[in-house]
Amino acid sequence: MKEVTDSVPIYTDMGKLKAKIKELETLSVSRIVVHNINRKHEEFIKDFQRET
Repeated sequence: MKEVTDSVPIYTDMGKLKAKIKELETLSVSRIVVHNINRKHEEFIKDFQRET
């Protein structure tokens, strides 16, 4: 797990995740990939869609 956390940002707080995405958007990247690794995909999507 340490190898993963050293190379891939992992967020447990939706607000922090959204803030990081906004920061990355300022870099004019062509794509930002968000991958949910828990089993509650519907809950993740609903939380992600909510305004912060």
